[in-house]
Amino acid sequence: MNDLPANLFENPVWNTLQTRHRHLALSVGDACRYPADIAPFAAVAVRSSAALQQLQSLLALGDPVWIIGGGYQDLPQFFLEGTLETLQMVLPEEIIPPDPTIEMVRLSDANAPEMVALTNLAFPGFFRKRTHEMGTYYGMRSDGQLIAMGGERLALDG
Repeated sequence: MNDLPANLFENPVWNTLQTRHRHLALSVGDACRYPADIAPFAAVAVRSSAALQQLQSLLALGDPVWIIGGGYQDLPQFFLEGTLETLQMVLPEEIIPPDPTIEMVRLSDANAPEMVALTNLAFPGFFRKRTHEMGTYYGMRSDGQLIAMGGERLALDG
């Protein structure tokens, strides 16, 4: 990870929607976002009035989006609901196998309703019915019930 350009992580939503997730992007000029049924993430190439107006054109009235980074506090076009500190996680080279009584499975389109239901327990509305289209997801099942999952959201080149 140390060999990757730092700017990829400064604006990861913009970078992935311009490259690996371009097929999912809704874009106008210097603004882009994921469709609302995939993810609540949006980005602008630069923090300018023009880019924010372009972003506004991609949103429906009352449509909340998450923008990564600071400096968006005083925007007349938007209402800032709050901020959230997050961590960037990277999969280690070696994975510790789970408890042998827990089944690990690759999740698919057919699992979308239970994936949404699971994440709604902790963070309602953040995982959407098409979020799984952003990358590969795996789940852990106990007695057939999905109890945990992890996967890819933003896919950065490199």
